[in-house]
Amino acid sequence: MNTIDGMLKEFEAILTRIEILIFFSKNPYAMDTLSKFSGWLKRPPSDIAREFDYFAEMGIVEKMGEGENAIYSYTSNLDITSKIEEFIKTLGKRRIS
Repeated sequence: MNTIDGMLKEFEAILTRIEILIFFSKNPYAMDTLSKFSGWLKRPPSDIAREFDYFAEMGIVEKMGEGENAIYSYTSNLDITSKIEEFIKTLGKRRIS
């Protein structure tokens, strides 16, 4: 894979992470499997699995269980959620032309 392909793949992962953060910001009490989240996010489970696990490692998402039956939910840590809310507000103020 050349560097452009790698860069674009990295950007896609970042966009997916942002979409997940926005989803949880709007739906802070959502709790379900990757299969259900993939329907809500309109992305295949394989596209979001790595990002949900990344967020679980970061403490942004809580993961209960393993495999297909693992349940994910947004953290209840107010310090984390308030920082994410501020980030999302900042994103909303930016405009790419």
